[in-house]
Amino acid sequence: MESNLKTNYKTLLYVAVGLCLAAIGIILYASNKTFEKIVDTMSGLNLILSVQHESFIKDLHPVHQNRFRAFIRDVEASGWKVIITSGYRSWQRQAELKRQNSKNASPGRSRHNYGLAIDINAQSGSTFLRKASSRDAWMKSGIVAIAEKHGLKWGGNFSNYWDPIHFEVPISMDLLVAQATKQFGSDPKKVIGNKVNLA
Repeated sequence: MESNLKTNYKTLLYVAVGLCLAAIGIILYASNKTFEKIVDTMSGLNLILSVQHESFIKDLHPVHQNRFRAFIRDVEASGWKVIITSGYRSWQRQAELKRQNSKNASPGRSRHNYGLAIDINAQSGSTFLRKASSRDAWMKSGIVAIAEKHGLKWGGNFSNYWDPIHFEVPISMDLLVAQATKQFGSDPKKVIGNKVNLA
């Protein structure tokens, strides 16, 4: 009798352990499938950035978020720490900036308004690149060349305004304005620039 009880307990124990292992296997399989979907969504690129970076990137235009992630990743891989200072701006925010400085773009005329631009500072050791840094310093950093590799236009090449911290996707401004008006109408308060159809 006692021997039969021990045998039954052992059998139950084996069954319980087997069920636990099966459950763990199912969880791991499901987790792996979820991970694979994430990787597929990100086109197989390792583009996980810092919380600071992602707080700006998540508001950029969805079509070009990974382009900016790849740009930042490559800049940091070259030895620079990137600090994003500006990303997507509403048209209302752009109007405020225009009032503060007449050289700033008008609402709807900045690629920031469409989630197609970021402003950055960069640090490597004791060297800090910012708006006041020289053209030579920015060029020697290699950051401009990395931007070009990712199809981004550099604000240091603007003809009418020195803006070396600025990197943008060079889509026609007239096209962006036309698409924004078509989707959201002429009232700038209703425009959601980072949702504008780029097709």
